[in-house]
Amino acid sequence: MVKTVYITGYKSFELNIYKDDAPEVYYLKQFIAHKLKHLLDEGLEWVLIQGQMGIELWSAEVVIELKKDFPDIKLGIITPFPVIVDDAFVHFDKYRKERMLKYLRELSEHYQILYFTCTKDHVIPAKEVLTLNKLQEGGKK
Repeated sequence: MVKTVYITGYKSFELNIYKDDAPEVYYLKQFIAHKLKHLLDEGLEWVLIQGQMGIELWSAEVVIELKKDFPDIKLGIITPFPVIVDDAFVHFDKYRKERMLKYLRELSEHYQILYFTCTKDHVIPAKEVLTLNKLQEGGKK
């Protein structure tokens, strides 16, 4: 019994489909609905996508339509993984570090950024710093 499916596929432009009312979209959605109904009858609970244009968003639209007959079906959208930086700039001079941190700030508009360092850094404003204290054995400070 399949409880969760992850759907991915071609983006609409990769299929030369540029309008949502194109006849191909109708047939693709019918195919997706047919496959999902079969899985729902067997106990499907979750449909996961990343939210890309094309097959993924059409699948999401199908799931929303199927909720009328299968109210327990759930749709999940998985966003990209966070960017994790672990003391990567420790040997950079102030100028290079500022450039990299500026770049990370720009990235943070679209991605979650986790920047770890063991050095005190005055380039990063205090309001953007979360200090983690070292825990001793047994979870005590």
